[in-house]
Amino acid sequence: METMKEQLQPRQPHPLEEELTPLYLLGATLQTADARRRFEGVLGNIVREIKSGMCTVEQGYAYLENFELHMMAEQVKAEASITAGS
Repeated sequence: METMKEQLQPRQPHPLEEELTPLYLLGATLQTADARRRFEGVLGNIVREIKSGMCTVEQGYAYLENFELHMMAEQVKAEASITAGS
């Protein structure tokens, strides 16, 4: 059982936390709430995979970068179809 002193200790960040920072910078170009929610869900999954050793930070970054580009293309298509329908 933890002592009071141990309970008051600040949480130690995961050793990869600093390396993960660039991943959190991705997704800023996404404009719709749906696109941002989807991206954040995938981001959370990628972070868990990195922390568990299933992939590297570089692999996760490359995947998220590609996913962001895919989501941006979807936004452009959606905007074009709305504009065409007007």
